[in-house]
Amino acid sequence: MSKIIILDLDGVISFRDGYFTDRYASEAELDKSTTITPFFSGVFQDILVGKKDLKEELPKVLKDWKWEGTMDDFLMKWFESEMRINEELLDLLTELKTSHKFRLIVATDNEKYKTEFMINILNEFGIFDRVYSSSELGFKKHDVEFWEELFKKEGEENRPNSIFWDDDQANVDLANGNGVKSYFYRNNEEFKSQLENALNG
Repeated sequence: MSKIIILDLDGVISFRDGYFTDRYASEAELDKSTTITPFFSGVFQDILVGKKDLKEELPKVLKDWKWEGTMDDFLMKWFESEMRINEELLDLLTELKTSHKFRLIVATDNEKYKTEFMINILNEFGIFDRVYSSSELGFKKHDVEFWEELFKKEGEENRPNSIFWDDDQANVDLANGNGVKSYFYRNNEEFKSQLENALNG
């Protein structure tokens, strides 16, 4: 049975130079703690797991955030700023896919519009088989239920053959404790060694 390789998005497949909210708060001269933070620590947590819709909730706060453009322009500014592809990693995966049989999927904590945005980008590489986001599964990666829902779709029998990389140790620990061999992602060199050992083992 072939392996299933599961990768985190932010911090593994894509790098980001800090958070968009920090840069935007600085640009707009906002007190982030009283304007932006309450949104992301509040209703956005429901948005992340698909209980609410970003495009319905965001217009309620954009005026207070001093945004004068359209909501779609704001979303594009946000999404593009946090999507810097780890090209070296994807080159490695592309090469390995020519010599090894494995299913390559993404597991990410993201709301549905950013998920759609990044799927369109990832599809250009032609190596990813599936993307699972918190907004689709209804849970975040630090929830046991995230993995239960994922393997309902991938097949519970494939759990022992799955390997997961994330740059958040808490997510790695939870997945390891629930039958998914998992590694903390540090850099591409270590990842390459771990992945090649897994595929050749």
